[in-house]
Parts: sequence; structure tokens; C-alpha cells
Amino acid sequence: QAGGIAMIGRTEDRRVEQRANMRGGNGSVEVAHLFDETQSLGKTRMTAQLTFPVGASIGSHTHDPEAELFIVVSGEATVTDNGEVHTLRPGDVMFTGGGGEHSVENRGPETLVLYAVIFN
Repeated sequence: QAGGIAMIGRTEDRRVEQRANMRGGNGSVEVAHLFDETQSLGKTRMTAQLTFPVGASIGSHTHDPEAELFIVVSGEATVTDNGEVHTLRPGDVMFTGGGGEHSVENRGPETLVLYAVIFN
């Protein structure tokens, strides 16, 4: 018999918060936590769905020595990573961190939804 772990996160059980001016950004970003650190065996600090209304952003910041993965679900993300500007669309992914500086902004015409995982 094989061992292991299975974790199911139900939508109705998520802790949801509004973060105004997140890391010096504009507007308010909704953070719906999918799992906490204990549920991810300590491998991640944050696993969340982030929802950005038009014009909302997360200001420029670093993760050192952490890393962060973005997966765009809907809308369009403008990401600045170490001074380079990239546009991410649904299905696009980005991995950043290790001391690099980045920010995320919704400059598009519709709500931006992405998943963010911050690895320890």
C-alpha cells in the first residue's frame, strides 16, 4: 500500500482578503488562499488566486531567496521583471524570484485573474 498526501481545497472554505495598495501598488487585489504553509508541507509560503480589477497592481518587490510562479487564468497581466516589461495572457506562466525585482499590473480592459505560488 502506497503512502502519500492528498489535499482538497474547497472554494467555500477559502480565506479571502482584500489587500489595498499591495506592496505599494494601485487599487485593491483580492487574495483567495488555496492552501496555507502547513497544507503544502512547508514547500510554499503562499498558494492563492489573485483577482485584479482594471487598474489594480502589486508594486515592485523581490523574493529572496524565494521564487514565485504566476499562471494567468483570465485577463491580461503586465509584468515588469528586472526592468523588462512582459504581457501575459490566459495560459501563460512566469517563474521569477531569487532576488529579482518584479511587479504585476492589470492594464487590460477586463478583470485579471491569476494563480500565484510562492516557494520557500
